Amino acid sequence: MKQPCILVVESDDEERSRISAWLEDEGVTDVMFCPGPRAPDYTCIGGRGGDCPLPDAADVVVVDLRLLSDEMLTGTPGWQLMLYYLERGKKVIAISGQEDSVRPRSDDQVRVIGRPIERRALLDAVRFFAPDPIPVR
Repeated sequence: MKQPCILVVESDDEERSRISAWLEDEGVTDVMFCPGPRAPDYTCIGGRGGDCPLPDAADVVVVDLRLLSDEMLTGTPGWQLMLYYLERGKKVIAISGQEDSVRPRSDDQVRVIGRPIERRALLDAVRFFAPDPIPVR
């Protein structure tokens, strides 16, 4: 059984650690992390029209729709990154809250989970998209 590769795009260090622990506890060991757009211009490669290498290896991308760029109101917003990943054929788990300017709906390409993130919601979304489902523990 192939282990899913998951890319987590999250600017909050504590959230990244928590997500990592939850995935590791479930036996998912192939996880990559990206903090999203950073200073000085809060624009990432994908936001500049370039080709980011991280999503190429990922089966599923978890992206928070409130990144540092959203908080700074400049650069590449989380919703634009979500579209970038979808355009590349990736399955996306979008972390969204009422305060976000764009709130997607779940469909066959996107699963939306609320903020604050709950363990079960994240793992259910990962299981929905995993090429070979991770076991339920």
